[in-house]
Amino acid sequence: MRVLGDKISRSGIGTYSEKSLHKILKNTLEPDCSNHEISHLGFVAEIKNECGIIEIQTKAFKNLRDKLDAFVPDGNVTVVYPMYKNIYRHKMTADGEITDGRLSPKHQRIYDSAYELYNIREYLKCENLRVLLLFLSVEEYVREGIEVKVAGRKRTKVRLERIPYRIEEAVEFSAKADYLKLLPNGLPESFSITDVNKCCGKGFKRGFSIISILKSLDLLTEGVKVGREIKYSIKEK
Repeated sequence: MRVLGDKISRSGIGTYSEKSLHKILKNTLEPDCSNHEISHLGFVAEIKNECGIIEIQTKAFKNLRDKLDAFVPDGNVTVVYPMYKNIYRHKMTADGEITDGRLSPKHQRIYDSAYELYNIREYLKCENLRVLLLFLSVEEYVREGIEVKVAGRKRTKVRLERIPYRIEEAVEFSAKADYLKLLPNGLPESFSITDVNKCCGKGFKRGFSIISILKSLDLLTEGVKVGREIKYSIKEK
């Protein structure tokens, strides 16, 4: 476990131009601010130092594609994906009062990264590209009592910030075989997309993304078709 610095004052929650999670991780991964926001090959690299380029992406990996086209052939690139191991949720009332945090039952697992990785799957085979999942403990602040429209719907709760305070686990994908970690435990030797979804848990629907990633990395052998689904197995080395 690694404790994170740069604690953000509660009085500034929801007012920062750069989200606290992003800012804290950037300063943790590269304390030297002179290596932040560096112009390179027509883009701005979040971090550029002697080890290469680091991009922190909390969502929408598809937006990284143009940068990866430019950066990956030029040198080492690490894409950091923050994920959530523990979420302590605080409620902020309309007058600014903050309640004590309660642990949310929700948490993320390795295979929850599959949808975003799917969006850059053709880059994952590049030797210069590394993906780092950081599983965090965070304090989440939610404002209540203010009605807003989100995606066309009225909501009375708005998430203001997720502030990380500890890295609980880091999972690295640096070689093609590392992406087999996306497969859940309990799979039979021959498995379908439905089998993957079931082993990941109720409501999980990213089996297609996982299978597509592993197929693009030539890690699976395609077997017989059972009903409407194809069975796959891990390719022998």
